[in-house]
Amino acid sequence: MKNWVTIIALLLSMSFMAQATCSIQPRFSYKTQGLTVRFDNRSTGAFENATWQFSDGTIIGGNNPSHTFAKAGSYTFSVTLSNSAQNCTQSYEGKVYVFNTGSVSPFTATAAQATPQQLKTNVDAPAAITHLTNYPNPFTDFTTLSFNLAQEGKVSIGLFDLNGRLVQAIANDYMNSGLQTFSIERQNLTAGTYIIQVSTPQTSFSRKVMVL
Repeated sequence: MKNWVTIIALLLSMSFMAQATCSIQPRFSYKTQGLTVRFDNRSTGAFENATWQFSDGTIIGGNNPSHTFAKAGSYTFSVTLSNSAQNCTQSYEGKVYVFNTGSVSPFTATAAQATPQQLKTNVDAPAAITHLTNYPNPFTDFTTLSFNLAQEGKVSIGLFDLNGRLVQAIANDYMNSGLQTFSIERQNLTAGTYIIQVSTPQTSFSRKVMVL
């Protein structure tokens, strides 16, 4: 009996030591474009496997996966990093917001009835967007949106709720290159989280904002 107690105590000690030396730290960044999210895994530590799980039921392995959701909305995800040799596992859970920017234009009154082909004729030259910010954030009455447009072209700006519904159309114009600024008024917005989306014919950029 004494030998069994010694063996059990040794196994527990080894397990504790393995967990104590677990140095895996989940770290990553991600970008969204339309309904697709792409991850850049920057985790540290000696992990062998990375498993990504999404609240729509999808499970993906690999360091830098991408996943396209079926529809716009707010989704949760988790990444689990493991090293079987060290009996080491670390996980992280987060949330991501995606929007369907290719099928409808949120800035035309008849967008719900229009087809993607019809909407495509309503855009012009490409435009690259950098330094997308807004201040203050959170805001109570208004916030100022600013971004740099590297090349002149058609730009659409809208404020969306977390279900992907347009709640405020801000702009839909052909803009010159350079710094662009817009004031977003609270108007009838209820307190909560929203997404500012700035779109060009080729891509879209989004930023989360909060109304107090």
